[in-house]
This record gives sequence, C-alpha cells and structure tokens, in this order.
Amino acid sequence: MLIYSCKPKQNFVATSKKKSSGELSEKEQLNFDYLFLNANKEKILGNFDLAVGLYTQCIKINPKEAAPYYDLATIYTYQNKLTQAAESAREAYNINKENIWYSLLYAELLAQTAQFQKAIDVFSDIIKRNPTKVEVIMEMGNIQEQIQQYDNAVKTYNQAEQITGISEETSLSKQRVYLKQNKLNKAIEETKKLADAFPQEPRYRLMLAELYDNNKEHDKAFAIYTEALKTDPENPYILLSLADYHHKRKEYAKAFQFLRTAYANPDMDIDNKIKILLSFYMSSEENEELNKEVYSLFEILIATHPYDGKAYSVYGDFLYRDQKLAEAREQFKKALEYSSEKFAIWNQVIILDSELQDWDAMEKNSEKALEIFPTQPNFYLFSGLAKIQLKKYKEAVEKLELGAALVVDNPQLSSQFFSNLGDAYHRMNKHKESDLSYEKALTFDPNNVYVLNNYSYYLSLRKEKLDDAARMSKRANEIEPGSPSFQDTYAWILFQQGKYDEALIWITKAVENGGASNSVILEHKGDILFKTGNTREAIEYWKMAHEMGEPSDKLQQKIKTQKYIE
Repeated sequence: MLIYSCKPKQNFVATSKKKSSGELSEKEQLNFDYLFLNANKEKILGNFDLAVGLYTQCIKINPKEAAPYYDLATIYTYQNKLTQAAESAREAYNINKENIWYSLLYAELLAQTAQFQKAIDVFSDIIKRNPTKVEVIMEMGNIQEQIQQYDNAVKTYNQAEQITGISEETSLSKQRVYLKQNKLNKAIEETKKLADAFPQEPRYRLMLAELYDNNKEHDKAFAIYTEALKTDPENPYILLSLADYHHKRKEYAKAFQFLRTAYANPDMDIDNKIKILLSFYMSSEENEELNKEVYSLFEILIATHPYDGKAYSVYGDFLYRDQKLAEAREQFKKALEYSSEKFAIWNQVIILDSELQDWDAMEKNSEKALEIFPTQPNFYLFSGLAKIQLKKYKEAVEKLELGAALVVDNPQLSSQFFSNLGDAYHRMNKHKESDLSYEKALTFDPNNVYVLNNYSYYLSLRKEKLDDAARMSKRANEIEPGSPSFQDTYAWILFQQGKYDEALIWITKAVENGGASNSVILEHKGDILFKTGNTREAIEYWKMAHEMGEPSDKLQQKIKTQKYIE
C-alpha cells in the first residue's frame, strides 16, 4: 500500500486560501491563518492533541477549506485512528477533488478500513483526472485483486502497461492474477511475453520454465533450463532451478550435482543456501544416502563462506540431530568465532557440554557467556550445575543465588534454580538450607519430579518428615510412573516407616522396570527382603549388588554377617 501521508505536500500546508473571495472577513481570515500556522507548527513538533484542537478551530471558522481536514486525517492516520482519519479525508476530498494528495489519502484510508469498492471509485476518479499516474493505476489493480475482481484487475494492469510498456511489475501482477484464477496457460503467455521483452534477464526465462513444468510441459521447461545454462553456466539460480527440476523427478544424483556447483559460487546468497539445506532437515534424517549428500553441501558451504557463523551453526544443528555431539559442539564453537554475541549459539554449546558431561568446559563456557550476557539467568544456572558436578559447592551456591534473583515470570526456571541450590546445600551437609531450597522449588513448580524424588529420598536417609517424604515420593510416581529410581525412593521411605510388605511391592517394581542393573536398588531389595524374613533371598540380592562394583562397607558387612546393618 502507498502511504501518501508521508510524502512532501504542496504549499497548501503552509498557507491556506479562501474557497471564494469575500467568504471570510479580513479578521476571520487573519484568525484562520494564525490558527492554521500554529496547528502546523504543533504537528511538526509532535504535539498532536494541540494540533487537532487548532485544526478543529480552523474548521469552525471556515468549514469549506479542505486543508485542515486533510491535516487532521494525516494525524489520525499516524495515531492509527483510521475511522476518524477516513472521515476527515472524505471532507477534504469532497471540498477539493482536484487536489491529488487529498484524493490519494482518502482512497488509501478507504482501503485500510476495508471500504474497497469506495476506494476503487475514488482511485478511478483520480485516474480520470491524472491518466498517466501509473502508481495509482497499479494500486487500484491491487485492491481489485485483493477483493477477487480478477478480470477488472487484469484490465487495470493492462492500462498501466499501455503507459509503461511491458514491465516486470505489470506482467508479474497479471501472472499472479491468472494463477489465482487457475489460468495456467494465460500465466505462461504473460511470462513468455516478459521473457521475450527482456532476453538478457534469465530470471524471467526460469519463471517461464517453472510454469511449463507445473503445466506438465516438461520438455519445454527442460529446454529452457538447458539453454539458460549454456548461456550462463555459473549462474547459481539456473543451477538451483535445474536441481529442483531433477529433484522433483527423484533424480537425486543429478540434483545434487547442480546444487554442489551452485553452493561453490560465492555470489549466491548464503541465506538461500541455508534455506535449501533446512528443507532437507526432516527428509534426510532417515535417509543415509540423502544425508551424505547434505553433509557434502555443508562442506562446500563452509569452504565457500568460511567467515560466516550461520554456516557453522546450521551444520551444528544437523550434527546434533544425528547425535554427533562432539562434532556438533565444534561447529557451534566455530560459529561463535564469527557470531560471538548470539545467545542461542552460546546456549547450545553449553547444553552440549552438559550432554557430553564435560563439566570443565561447561564451567568455562558459562563464565565466558556471562561476560557477554551478565543478566541472562540461564548461564548462571549452567555455571552452578557445572560447579556442583566439579564439587565446588560454595561457588555453585553463589552463582545459583545470583541467577535466581534475575528470573522474572518464569516459575519453571525459578524451580530449577532452587532445586540445584537444594542439591548443593545437601552435599555441603547444610540440611536446613537444602530443605528450604527444595521447598521453595516446589512452590514455583509443585510437579517438579526431580525435587519430589530427591528431597523425599534425602529426608528418608535422615529419617525425618517421613510422612511428607512419602507424600512427595508417591506424587513423583504418579507424575512419572514406571521410573525405577522413583519406585526405589518410595520403597525406601516405606522401609524407613516400617511398612516392609508394601516396600517389597515397590522395590520389586523398581527391579523389574530396569533397576536390576543398579547396585543401590539391588541392595535396597536385599534390605527389604531381610526385614520381611526372606534372609536367603536377601543375601542373594546383596551379592548381586556387590558384583555391580564399588560395594559399600555396610554391604560387605551384610554379606559377611548375613544380617541387615543399619
């Protein structure tokens, strides 16, 4: 849409004439001019309310003067008060239809307020008075097209073409209308006319070839592509068109041959290259051969654009998708060399540090990220997590408390901070602080299963608040049923409560759901079996736990004495 209110105006903005001589007295005219001048000044200064009041006073003095209405309309348009703007513009238009700026603003506002037919009528009137104004003719055609008056739109675009001659704007506008009408032959005819008029512009020939291909005139399409390639063998857009042509026919080897040549051309925009690669993201995941071809394109992309971080970042996305974590991290780190202030890339690097359990790198990269993003809580959380893993509990607490204070309106993130604070304090044997942190985490997210399980388990080890521990552990199992770790926790709490038969049911579930390879779960089952009077079976489970490696002193004593050791 054209925004006429932003264009330079005629000298009526600065001065105002009477509609006809003798209409205003000299005093009235002086007062009008004074108010109008001040209204313009306030408008320029951005004092719109004052300007509106002054223009309104001008209208009261001389309601037959168009200029105040027009300027009111421009202010209302700027304020997005389109209904009021259209009403004021209508007054200006009705008073002085000869003024093209009044007419254009009114027509534009009619269109913006969905009064399309009225807008077309006003545009038609403007065109009668100004028959060579091509931009106005095209605007009317756009509105006709918008309300699906397709035949009228084509006539209007033809009217513009009679003035300009064949042009991209008029031809492609008509092509667009014909495609909306499903008149593919007409669209082809129009595009051929454009291509013949500008034989030096290969883009039009490629459009024509694509239309032929869509119309199942494949031989004509291929002939155009082939001829275009002979004329300009390095043109990446011709190469892309041929790649697309062969890809549609599942001739993948040929398609990628053309893609590789196009990707090696530094003149082809990298964003277009990346867009094409992303189109293969889903389809190449389960297709090994296609995936190899995609990776070959990445190699060419990086060789052609070695200093653009986007190339490395998207390559990292594909590697991460394929669970090539170390390689993905290297690509994201390379991306940071050229895009060091990209939050998302730093975030991805540190997530990969975590998944690779590279705690030293996670700590180091989190600190680097915080130098760039000192107010981003995520990096405080990552830093705290890394420090917990590195047993730097005091430093972890400091980072986590700083980050927690920065979180705004994100209960889940706040819960994560306090959950990890609970872990850090627990490992420092500061149980009071740990319990308070876990409880605060649950106020932010009552269904945080990690906190529900860990907090309840730690309480059971200390034999404190066992009823609360049982309630939380039971809730964790309701949220995430089938987790052997959660089932083991609940079993152990029941054990501490002396509910041995019920504990045996839950520990058996834990073993059956994957806990058979966990020495702690096996030892717990042995303990529970012993308390239910199954001593022989208890010893078998203690021995199985021992065979898992790194047995505790108590476990060795249990096996030796064949008794449960508190």
